[in-house]
Parts: sequence; C-alpha cells; structure tokens
Amino acid sequence: MPPSMPIARPLTATPGRALKGRFRVRGEPNLTTLMLLLASLARGTTVIYADTSAPAPEVAAALALLADLGASPETHDDRWQVSGLGALGLLAPSRGLQFSGAPRLLPLALGLLAPYDFAARFEAGPGLGVPPALIEALRGLGTTVDAVRTGQLPLTLRGARLGMPFVWRAPAAPGDNWVEAMLLAGLGLPGRSRLEGLAVLPEPALRLFRHFGADIVDFADANGLGLTIAGLPKLGARTLAPAGDPDIAALAIVAGLVVPGSDLVVENVPLAAARGGVVTALTEMGARSSSSSGGRRPAKRWSTCGCGIRRCSASPSRQPGWPLPTWRHWRWRRHSRLERPAFPGLVPLIKASDISSLRRRCRSTALPRLSMPAA
Repeated sequence: MPPSMPIARPLTATPGRALKGRFRVRGEPNLTTLMLLLASLARGTTVIYADTSAPAPEVAAALALLADLGASPETHDDRWQVSGLGALGLLAPSRGLQFSGAPRLLPLALGLLAPYDFAARFEAGPGLGVPPALIEALRGLGTTVDAVRTGQLPLTLRGARLGMPFVWRAPAAPGDNWVEAMLLAGLGLPGRSRLEGLAVLPEPALRLFRHFGADIVDFADANGLGLTIAGLPKLGARTLAPAGDPDIAALAIVAGLVVPGSDLVVENVPLAAARGGVVTALTEMGARSSSSSGGRRPAKRWSTCGCGIRRCSASPSRQPGWPLPTWRHWRWRRHSRLERPAFPGLVPLIKASDISSLRRRCRSTALPRLSMPAA
C-alpha cells in the first residue's frame, strides 16, 4: 500500500485591525545561552538584560545547568545575574544534567565540561543524542566519554587529569555549535588550542567570546579558515543584552507592513536582519519604513507603516534562509482562501507564542487571524 500523501487544505486569512505601538524582539536563544555559559567562566557578576518571564527552552536548560554547576543565576523581572567562578571554577554536579528539549545546548555543555577532571552525566529524553564525530573530537582532548550506546544519551564525561592544548580539524559539515563547543573547551585548557579547516567563522559567537576577554586569533591557510584560542584566560564580568532573534524581527516587520494603517516600532532588531534580503525585498515592493541605531549595541529600532506592498522581481539568493515573498504571498483580502500557501514558513511563525506577545504589547490592535480547517 503506497504511503499516505498529506492532504492539501485551504488557509483562510482574515485581516485584523492596524498594529500600533512598540514591540521589542526577544533575544536570540542561542546567543543568550552562550552568554550565560561565558558569564559562568568570568570573574565577577555578569548582568544580562532580557525578558525573563518565559525563557526559550534552550535558555531555561542553560539556567538549570549553571545552577547544577555552582554558578546559580539570579532571575529578576528584566535581567539575569550570574556570579562567575572563573576558568576551571565550576563545581562537580551532584546529579545528572538534563538536556531534554535543548539540542543546541548539548554540544556547548560538552565543550564547557570537557576540561574538568570530574564525572558529569548527561541525560535527556528519547531522540536526543551526540554525533560520533563530536564524541571523537572530545576524546581527542583527552576526555573520557562513556556511553551505553555510542552517540546516544545518557553518557558520562570526565576530563583529563592534566589538560593539554589541542588541534582540531573540523569535519566537512560540522553540526550546530560544534565550533563554539571546541572554543569553550579551549578556554579550560592551558596553552593555545587550534581549530582548522573551517568553512565559515561564527562571527556573532566570536564577538561574544572577545567581548568577555577571550584571546582568539583567526587565520586562513591552505586548509581553509582557522582559529586559535588562549586557554585559562581571566574573563571579565560584563553588562549586556542579547540581540533580537532575526526570524521574529522579520515577522514583526512584515506584520507591520501588510496590515493597513499600522504604525509599529520594532526594537532590538539585529543588524544582520536589518541589512538582509527580507528588508531589501520589502523596500523594493513599496514598503515604507525607517531605522535608527539603538546606542552602541548591534541592534536597531525599525519603524514600519502599513502601506501595503506591490509585486517586484528579485533574486532568492538575496534572502538567505527565507523564501522570497512575491505578490501572491501578501494579498490580504477579506476572507481570502489560499489553496496552496506560497509561503509555508509564515504559518509556523504566526503560530509561535511571539505573536501573542506582539498582540499584547501593541495597544488597541489585533493581528490578522489565520485559520486552517481540520483534515
């Protein structure tokens, strides 16, 4: 019997009232997680300003991880305060470390604890594991990795009694946060460790490492790009705020443009999103918006006007990671029915919890209501 094919269902879009007010984009979860881990290795109290009421799963797991390692963060309404313990200052956990629902935190935690000469047990629900290539990279540091099944949790990690700097050659397609994990491992080892064969450099993460005081040098050779990092540095406490999530920033900007009569200020927009293809394409489609810098941080305020948008021709390569919007994507007609949604990435974004946050924070407004009939 042939496998069942998904049934195409119509999508009904009903326009809402104009969006008016201010919306601050929440911090990008991956960078927020890295901030927390680096803060635990710094000396002094690091203050991270963010909306702490409902942190992303990765951030919540990172907070629990730091509490288990002795760097208990303090949670306030608008910030986290982390009292750093310095390089190699984290304490042995008294229980298993949980990573359910936090797949991108797992490699970072492995790199963070790889230099420590104590046993740490990593646990998670079904479906979350560690690629064998990353396990071999950790073993190359002298770390012992014991797992019931290779590549699956639970596993127990114990660093070498006498750490040494390492040379790691990246695979052709490293996973998420592998480079950042190896940089965290390099911070806990003496000498200068070396990462080679990188196709691209994780620039936002590198800026964050250097902001805390890490000594990182990038280079290029016949094998590609590379990094060297000095171990056991004296990282300093910082006061900072994570840049906004670019996906949510783009969603908020589009929402303010397609709803007629809107006057929406989107704050904490990362420069990468502000300069990206989404904004460029929308501007060519007739969108009226303006931007202003928000101080020294790499973020902007973006003011949008619900003026509607028109058809344009542009190359999809100008919008990395986003489907190119065309005229049929944004024809908001009353009770219009789209038999084949041309922009499938929009629906899961609109279903995200951030839309309810956007509705709450914009005074006297309502977003377009989307409904999909049951199968």
